[in-house]
Amino acid sequence: MALVSSLGDDMGTGRRRAARGAAAIAIALAAGLGLSGCDAVTPWLHEQFPDHFGPLRGDDGEVLKPTLAHSIYVQLGDCLSFPDLDDRTRVELIPCDEQYDFEVIGYGTLTKAEVADKGMQAALQTRCEPLFFEFKDRAPEGSRPDMQFLVVEAEVDGLMQTNYSCLASLRKIT
Repeated sequence: MALVSSLGDDMGTGRRRAARGAAAIAIALAAGLGLSGCDAVTPWLHEQFPDHFGPLRGDDGEVLKPTLAHSIYVQLGDCLSFPDLDDRTRVELIPCDEQYDFEVIGYGTLTKAEVADKGMQAALQTRCEPLFFEFKDRAPEGSRPDMQFLVVEAEVDGLMQTNYSCLASLRKIT
């Protein structure tokens, strides 16, 4: 009843009944979704709001379909492209059986001491190079592997941290 009275005193009786009916339907729908579990709601959230929930993933963690999302959702083993090379905060996460530009071969968090001591670029190279050389050893003949980094500053428990992903690509020599 409080919901209906908050809609205004100048509403006619018929409009109040309609508002009550709409409120009852909304409550029933919310309860039904709550009782049905996350199986129905979660895929919808990932599809509608990938910047807030990340891409839709299968049980194995693989991206199920190409999705534009914030780079904070990149995980080890993901395949991706950058729709805008000037904006590394947005990526297109792509199933690895489709064409992509980069594969995530490693990730972690840099300490402030590492960055202060070596500088960002050298600290990233120190962390990513061993993984890249393993990737390069497995690369198909005729390819020219290339290493890139993706860096995301994030606040965790009130502290800023520098998260990174090591990216590798296979660029064919023409």
